[in-house]
Amino acid sequence: MTRRRRDPVEHEHGSRLGDLVERMNARLRPYIGGAQLGLKNEAPLVAPDHGGVCPLCRRPMDEHVVDRSGPRTMLHCPTDAA
Repeated sequence: MTRRRRDPVEHEHGSRLGDLVERMNARLRPYIGGAQLGLKNEAPLVAPDHGGVCPLCRRPMDEHVVDRSGPRTMLHCPTDAA
């Protein structure tokens, strides 16, 4: 008598082990939180007040218009009024 193979089961995370790990993570995340990035005692990064300079035109970023309304963020460099 030959053994029948079971129909392959679709796993959401690739395998039974992946599914198990993801279930455990889903239960533990509310208690332990997300992964810590950086050093524990490191001060948070402070952005410069002036906004930096544009990598395209080298003018201050405060003079630029940043459009985030569409699917891609667009940077509009200032035009010289002559």
